[in-house]
Amino acid sequence: MMNLPKLAAGLLILCQITVLDATAAHVEQAQGHSAAKPAGRLVAQSLFAIEQLDADFITLGDAEVQQRPTADSERLTELAPDSRVQVTGQVTGQNWYRVITDDGDVGYVDGRSIRPLAAESEAPAAPEGRQSAAVTVPRPLLTPPAAGRAGRPGEAFQDCAQCPEMVRLPPGRFIMGSEGGDATEQPLSEVAIGYGFALGKYEVTVAEWMACVSAGACSHEPKPVEDPKRTALRNVSWDDAQQYLGWLSRVTGKAYRLPSEGEWEYAMRGNSGSAYSWGDRMEVGRADCRNCGGAWDRKAPATVGNFAANSFGLHDMSGGVAEWTADCWFKDHRNRPGDGTARNKRGCQQRVLRGGSWRDEASYLRAASRLYYDASVQYVVNGFRVALTLE
Repeated sequence: MMNLPKLAAGLLILCQITVLDATAAHVEQAQGHSAAKPAGRLVAQSLFAIEQLDADFITLGDAEVQQRPTADSERLTELAPDSRVQVTGQVTGQNWYRVITDDGDVGYVDGRSIRPLAAESEAPAAPEGRQSAAVTVPRPLLTPPAAGRAGRPGEAFQDCAQCPEMVRLPPGRFIMGSEGGDATEQPLSEVAIGYGFALGKYEVTVAEWMACVSAGACSHEPKPVEDPKRTALRNVSWDDAQQYLGWLSRVTGKAYRLPSEGEWEYAMRGNSGSAYSWGDRMEVGRADCRNCGGAWDRKAPATVGNFAANSFGLHDMSGGVAEWTADCWFKDHRNRPGDGTARNKRGCQQRVLRGGSWRDEASYLRAASRLYYDASVQYVVNGFRVALTLE
């Protein structure tokens, strides 16, 4: 006779595999990416989500820095009482904070052992069993930067020899989204960015990333390339980007981050209200994508800076690698902040990518086009460029 318990178990396993396959396929199709992602990887790598922060904290006593946000994980180091520590994120739904140590290590600290530096005279840290509130760093609204402090818009600068070259952008207003695009790009919303900020002139390159790897702060090692200084880094997750941003912030003493969706679209448009920064139609020689015309290689994108910059002086905002932003994925623009800040939520699993990639069709390279991917998963076309708020 047939063993019914074994048969039922086999059917259950088969159903689970089918669900994972279907889930991965659905996400892949929704994003417009052309290559398939391994089935089940989306679920397997989503261990915990991080809400991005940028704030200085102080230790209340001896604070242990763990490799992962659990008390039983490997201890990286111990911080002395009253030590200042840079916090770059909070584990969603937990009282654990991601920190950067003086040695440049990235680890996690129990929230009960630290408190915000700016709140030393306020209420003490949350008692055991309660989650401490996330710290929000205020950003100026509709207040132009002080004359002479943020430099002139369009100027480029570099904070260190191995750092990305940055371009200064002015405050400004624009209409975000597209009436002619799909529902994820609607409704149209006015965004007023009231502060100066800088964005990477190019996408982060392999050479820039390898400086972080050499320092022991970035774990992903990309495949060797012929020209690392002009090859955009790709196949990195949103979480990988956080390692790089933490290291870069430590090296420079500045709070480097990913751009918000609003900042990215404003920067990409370059004072243009058209679908692309140069007009409403794709033109040969403007960008690298599947049907953009000109030379095209499915295996790798064109080198950075291969196409003309937009009116802000930024290269490769369309095509190249798809670029991670700071925002959580929401299905449309309803309730979007009007000040250009990132939109986040607890339990965020997917993060927004902008700009399309060299493997995508031209429609994905429009200023308003939005994609998303699981924050913890590496994918061959995904990369990023860095941002910095200017004082």
